[in-house]
Amino acid sequence: MGLEDEVKFYWECLGQKYQFDPTKKYLIYYPGCFCAPHRCHFNTINDFIYLPNANFFIHQGGREKRHGVPYHLSRKIWKIYIRELMPRDKTALLGRGRHQVSDLVFHDFTNQADTVVFIAGNEDYDPETMESYARNKKYKYFFRGLVEQGKEVVFLYLDRPSDGVSATKMSQALRDYRHVPYDDKVEFLRNFFPIGLSDKAVRYIIKKLERCDLR
Repeated sequence: MGLEDEVKFYWECLGQKYQFDPTKKYLIYYPGCFCAPHRCHFNTINDFIYLPNANFFIHQGGREKRHGVPYHLSRKIWKIYIRELMPRDKTALLGRGRHQVSDLVFHDFTNQADTVVFIAGNEDYDPETMESYARNKKYKYFFRGLVEQGKEVVFLYLDRPSDGVSATKMSQALRDYRHVPYDDKVEFLRNFFPIGLSDKAVRYIIKKLERCDLR
């Protein structure tokens, strides 16, 4: 039995719910590509912002374009979300480079935490298969490193919202509405961005995305 086997998984689709302990300190760890970050990406981590005893770590994966959106623009969008909607002193945004395991394991927020909580959207795959893949391949060395440092590790697979928002659909909508009068375009596309994001930010992000070779 390896250290990675000590990680506990919870599947929302199976009715499993993790109970946060108010006496513990948590790090909510959110890895992903986020090309480009949209409302559902944000909502996944926003569901935990109510926790007074948690810090937040967004680990942006990959440096290649997806849907025609470059890595640096996705990063800039996350920074806007964090600045306007998240506790900035409790939130870290890092790219996933060559040392991504140690970037997490030895981060200050990790050192402060008793428990590291991985969060991810359920991609509608079989839970048993996905859990085995996460435990034994995708996050194996993350899990080992954290457990070696004495951290409790749990993984929450959360149901994806059924409102149809996705990076693919956002990219398609931006292409479809490229020549629509600007105010009408903003009103329609706002649905792809987090609730509470300023009108100025929405307009800025739309203009930046429209300059990309969207696919």
